Amino acid sequence: MKTQFAFILLICFGYALLSCSEDMPKKTKDFTPEVEDYEFYIEGNLDNKLLRYQQIDFESTNVSNKYFIDDKETWLQAYPDSSAENIGYWKIRFHDLDIKNVTLPHVLLESQGGITWYDQRIDAIIESNSKCQGPDAGCTFGLASGEGSIVLTSNENNILEGEFSGNAFLIGFGMVPFSDTTMFHEVVNGKFKIKYREE
Repeated sequence: MKTQFAFILLICFGYALLSCSEDMPKKTKDFTPEVEDYEFYIEGNLDNKLLRYQQIDFESTNVSNKYFIDDKETWLQAYPDSSAENIGYWKIRFHDLDIKNVTLPHVLLESQGGITWYDQRIDAIIESNSKCQGPDAGCTFGLASGEGSIVLTSNENNILEGEFSGNAFLIGFGMVPFSDTTMFHEVVNGKFKIKYREE
């Protein structure tokens, strides 16, 4: 009798779990972009989708794939294509870090940088979040450095390479900034290879 009760309880518990997982909103959409072989890129794997975007230098912005020598600030970006700046991106920023003289490999400290990602073709979290909607709202996903999540592995001939992984949490940067650690994409096997300019 006890065995039958335990078995029935196990089936009910399994059914409840299955029902809950069906009610959970999806983090990503069904769309999966093609993976092209770029020389310079930023990539990461989200929800079994390999997202490799190409380095694109925009002359209209002063922080497009540049290392600012005096300030020790680095800005790196990659996009799905040259016309897709507002569709999606990978963006990396390093703070107070002399990338020309740091000993490699270098694991970034908690205050030394972060990575942001967004792609409206793939993400299903932002469009269902009311805080991210409206003319004064804006959201992205942020993966901060620290605990080995971002590592610089090579820097030769102004080509910076590295690896990253971890949870990219939802960040609001509009009129009412916020962060939500319950909403995130897990990024695995992140890599970048960017040819940067100096100023």
